[in-house]
Amino acid sequence: MYIITKIPNLAIVMVTDQWINNITETPITIIGKNGTSREISETRNQMDGVTTCRYITTVALTNTVENPESLEIQSRNGEIMSIPFKHAKTTAPSKVMICISPQFAAEQWQLFIMHVHISRHFGAHMHIYITSIIESYFKIMLEYEKAGYVTIQKWIRMKFIDPKSDYFDPNPHVEWRNQAGAQTDCLLQYKEAVDYIAFFDIDDLLFPKYATSYWDEINFRFSSRPNASYLYYERHEYEFIKPKTVDQLNFLEIMRSMKPAWFIKPGKFVIRPEYYNTTWIEFSGRLPQDSRVEVDSPHLIHVQNQKQQDSNDTIKNSLKITFDRMDGKLKEMVASKSNNFGTCPNADECYLPQRQEYPCIHSDANYKSGPKMIPFSFHYATDITWSDKIGC
Repeated sequence: MYIITKIPNLAIVMVTDQWINNITETPITIIGKNGTSREISETRNQMDGVTTCRYITTVALTNTVENPESLEIQSRNGEIMSIPFKHAKTTAPSKVMICISPQFAAEQWQLFIMHVHISRHFGAHMHIYITSIIESYFKIMLEYEKAGYVTIQKWIRMKFIDPKSDYFDPNPHVEWRNQAGAQTDCLLQYKEAVDYIAFFDIDDLLFPKYATSYWDEINFRFSSRPNASYLYYERHEYEFIKPKTVDQLNFLEIMRSMKPAWFIKPGKFVIRPEYYNTTWIEFSGRLPQDSRVEVDSPHLIHVQNQKQQDSNDTIKNSLKITFDRMDGKLKEMVASKSNNFGTCPNADECYLPQRQEYPCIHSDANYKSGPKMIPFSFHYATDITWSDKIGC
């Protein structure tokens, strides 16, 4: 939940069960209090996501008291519960923020180092969400955070400590590990602190064509369409030879090794945050198509196909087997018609073997459930931290 200064001044990011209640037609009652006043308001709710997933990212918007000291949700059955909140940022390391989608079982340190240096060189700051990550890679990332190149945010899995109803695990039934939730969280954090926000994956690289910085390049793109809300970049698949160790990392050699795979994937986007309160993975479905600028050149370089310098590398081979199995399982899930809840794009039920020789760091938290409420019961987390006891 974020307090912002513009109207509406309160935004609540949630994941809701859209198959039980129509959240867009079910306002939530909010009680805001400060030292001198108390205000009751009802939210206007927005959803962005695919209808085949039972759980969907939702943002509830309303106005409340200035400088609130406490916020509460009141249900139709009279129950009231306090909810944690924080203020949106008013400053940022750069006027261009690159929000990187949640990483799980992350091990591609080469991509991170490439991306974070390219972002920094062209004047942007990276904000990355982490669910789980190989420990050695995590240590590298922490050094970059200390140096001011990146902001790392823990991205937890969802848990119901006290479900209040028939239990249904949300994790396999939310689109791509709640990626839209992370992007909306990043949007609301920096909405009033930056000029532009890019929503990329870790393997998406952008090189400006008409300027020497991202800000100038994006500004140039919008100059011909002053009322447009976002830029849409195609993603072209590339392969490259990745180094085995940090000592072997050479940007010039990596760029020389890149070859197009002649495959175009769904694109990614850069927004003007003043137009947005919520977003989806590819773009916001709430804005008209004519509010976007299609960027043909440059395109995003999507470096998903990687070749190892040493084909006998144990880590590379073992992880390739793991992710090949996950990809195969995911294809079965997508092709299957037996799922009563439809096809929700998600790899959560894919088997991921734990390797003791490659310890992982995982996000964790103190999970809490509120009282039984109508029409929704609320579950949240506090004391979010890192754990080396969970695995990947």
